[in-house]
Amino acid sequence: LGVIAPQPFNELGSFAMFGIEAGYVLPALDRQLLVTGGALYSQPPASGGRDDGRLSGGSYAWALDQHMLVAELGGAYRILPPGGAVVPFAYGAGRVYMLQTRLDGESGQAARFGEHTESFTEIGAAVGGGADVPVGPGLATGTLGVGISNMNQRLTGDTNAAALELALGYRFGF
Repeated sequence: LGVIAPQPFNELGSFAMFGIEAGYVLPALDRQLLVTGGALYSQPPASGGRDDGRLSGGSYAWALDQHMLVAELGGAYRILPPGGAVVPFAYGAGRVYMLQTRLDGESGQAARFGEHTESFTEIGAAVGGGADVPVGPGLATGTLGVGISNMNQRLTGDTNAAALELALGYRFGF
């Protein structure tokens, strides 16, 4: 579970994300290297409006609804060997961002712009760090990273999906 905060990179607000990850600890390097794959899901909303004297009512309002699914394949390097009270790590991943966008807007009381949808897939990446702490039969984990991808669509214009990502989770070992 986590929070995506794009404010340092664009005007979107923060939103929640949910994810799942599976990995394999490689026996080399004292079990400090992990290969991981996972998926993240989020529904980042946005809305706004602007005054425009050319329109009936003198202004317009819009609402954007997105469904974002991110598939990633990457790895992590444990800076200290596993088994300590706190095990910091660095990670990196290649990502595939899949977004479906719905945009709706209106001007004044009766002038609707109509609903428009667009879907796209874009390549991206993520880098960051975190720490694992032994709790119960597994590890509580926290990460802070940056994910980035282009997000050039007709509906949203040329922008990006860059954001800070803060996540907390739990790792089970088998």
